[in-house]
Order: sequence, then structure tokens, then C-alpha cells
Amino acid sequence: MTTPLTGLVRSFRADLEGEIARLLRAGKSPIDIGLGPKVDVALLTDDLLAAHVDFVDRRIVIARVRRTARGYVIARESNFGVFWRTGKETDWVAIRPYSHIEGLLAGDTVGLGSCPADAIAFVLPALVGDAPATEDGGDWRAAGQLQIAVAHWRYADLTLGASDRAVVRLTEPSLARAAVMLSRDLDRPEAGFQLRVLHPGPGTALAAPGELDFVRLDAASQRRIPEGGYRLRIGGHVLPIPAPVAPTPRFSSRTKPSIAEILEVFDLGPHDLEDAAIVKARYRELVRRFHPDRHTNPGHTSRFLEVQACWSALGN
Repeated sequence: MTTPLTGLVRSFRADLEGEIARLLRAGKSPIDIGLGPKVDVALLTDDLLAAHVDFVDRRIVIARVRRTARGYVIARESNFGVFWRTGKETDWVAIRPYSHIEGLLAGDTVGLGSCPADAIAFVLPALVGDAPATEDGGDWRAAGQLQIAVAHWRYADLTLGASDRAVVRLTEPSLARAAVMLSRDLDRPEAGFQLRVLHPGPGTALAAPGELDFVRLDAASQRRIPEGGYRLRIGGHVLPIPAPVAPTPRFSSRTKPSIAEILEVFDLGPHDLEDAAIVKARYRELVRRFHPDRHTNPGHTSRFLEVQACWSALGN
């Protein structure tokens, strides 16, 4: 059943797709789509917004559209449903709350709504000119990877940096040598994390829960992180540090990986799944990197099992 809000948006924002295309072609990125004042694309007109008092004084970002060198990044910024599908597919794929999908291209479709059948859909436009030179969306990628690493990967030492060996990769070019380590006792999450700066990058700093100001961290700085809610700044990245937990397997016979999770584990874009050779090459690359025969690190074993689960879910 179509919700009242969805029906209002459908009736009064028929120009939604055109407005998003106009902003993107004008160089605006990211674009916030939502309700209330100060969003880039408001889903309700001012008159309708005034009639829905719950939204008058609130800024609710439902989806964020960002253009990058890899295509489009679509982030779901609330519990309001956000879906996507490529130009060749008919089935919708949901984006998890406060997560994102990378690598969508012109002609792919994004839907906003409580379910795909009621989604307010718009097609991503073709753009003229080069994509931004910087890698946008780095915060989303690194923050999501840090959450997964804490919850599911059995690394006693979680390294954050631009190195290929870092557990959580930071993409900003100025962070070539920056590295921070979060150490933990895998079986005693109540002990928290021990943060250590291995190589300070530009602006490396830490903010405690509820604090707005960051405290600068120099080389060899150490801090105990007893709980979640801290924010770590490295260069242009600001990463929320999750609450420490005992890591558990991400997938099982009952919790099979979704398409979005397969893309994240393989670090592929949605269109890459259309090319079996690309998927197989990435699978082999990851197996070589994380196979238990090549190391004794339990964190690598966690990731190897994820790769195998995703490969099986693809039916290969």
C-alpha cells in the first residue's frame, strides 16, 4: 500500500528526476534528498511541508547522491527505504540503513520508499565532464569497513591507513604514510581498545563521546578507548569508533550474503557482477591474499570465510 507521504511526493514532485539531473550537471555533489529545510532536493513543496508539522523544523536526509571517479555513490541516511537497480536488471536491491552503494552509472535507477513497489524512482543522468579528482565517499567506505572489522574480523590489531596492508583503507592521497592502530583483546571486549599512532597524518586527532573539539594526536600517542562514541580524525576522514565487541562470523548457513554485501566483500561495483571474468579474477585475488595456508592471522581467516560465502552465494 502506498503511504500518504509517498503519494504526496509522487503527486507534487514529478520534477524530481529533472531537478537532480540539473544539480549534478551544475557540478553539485553531494546532493541531499529529503524533508525539511536546507536539503538540496526537498520531497515536499513548502505548502505541503507546512501541513506536516512533524517535518517543519527538521532536516531529514533520506538519500545522498554523490558523483565520484567510479560512478555514483548512493547513501541511505535514514530508516526510510532506499533501493537501486542497474539498467539491465528488473529486481530492486535495498541499501541497508546508514550504508551506501558505489559504482552505479548513468541509466541506473534509484528508488525511495517503504518498499520497491511504492518507490519514488529516478534515473541517474549522464554527465558531461570529468568526475571529481578526489575520491569522494571515503568516510562512508572507511567507517563501514571499521564497523565490520570490529564486529566480524578477528584481528587483535586493527590498522587504519593508506597502505595495502591496512585493515581499514583510507583513500586520501595525502595519507600515504599515516597509520593508526586499534588493539584489543578478542575475548575481553570490556577491556576496550588501545589506540596508538604509528605514523601521524595531517590533522590526526580524537574526540571523546559528546565532545565537539578534537584533541591532536602526535607520533607515538596512545589513548585508551573504553567504549563506542569516540571519533577519530585522520586527514579529511572522520571515523566513528564502534563499541568494542567480541567478533562473530558475518555469514552462516542462515545468514547468507546479500548482493550489496557481495559487492562490499569483493570491492566491486554493481555492473562488475555482469562480467564473470571480473568476478572470478577478484575472487582468486582475495583467496590468494587471505587463504589460511598463507598466514596464521585469524583476522585474515575471517575474511577468507566471507569471500568463500560470497562466492558460493553467486552460485559458482
